Amino acid sequence: MNRTAAKASGITAFVRDLLAPLEARERPVISARYGLTGAEPETLQAIGDHFRITRERVRQLEAGSLKALRARSSGGSALASFTRTTERLLKESGGVQTEAALMDGLKKALGDQSLAAVFANHATLLLELSGAARRFVDSAGVWHPHWYLSETHRKRAHEFVRKAAAAFARGRSEAFAAGESGRVLATVAKTAGVPL
Repeated sequence: MNRTAAKASGITAFVRDLLAPLEARERPVISARYGLTGAEPETLQAIGDHFRITRERVRQLEAGSLKALRARSSGGSALASFTRTTERLLKESGGVQTEAALMDGLKKALGDQSLAAVFANHATLLLELSGAARRFVDSAGVWHPHWYLSETHRKRAHEFVRKAAAAFARGRSEAFAAGESGRVLATVAKTAGVPL
């Protein structure tokens, strides 16, 4: 999806065209699961209740639809461009970005004019299809949702945050208050193996 195409049609039109060949029962499942109609993404159970099918059947429909979409879009230049943009943005930030930062960066890079929440839902589907990045969502609520290029990148970022938190706990917060935060973060980053 080049910048001009994104401005002219937006991510919404691209995803709509991508979903067009799906069977009539598959499109609404994918739309509900990813929140493509502007609503929040729905759970398997909520979708199953709506269509009077089991959660397992919804999961099967979703898996089959994603497989078909991956096959259909594998050679497409628009998804390839989206993937390259995603990889570039993640590499620029050390391989990991919060979901909000990545979505904002993608939206700006593509020049998309849709609402942020609408863009994020559609971009999440494209990220799933591209396989360029993986999403980390912590059910315990400790970490913000974020996307990463590889498990190595995710582990390095998590280690950095753990060490920074430990530095605060050991009383280094005075160094931050004294304006030496750059030195403390550089030391933590070096020990965590995170390039700054």
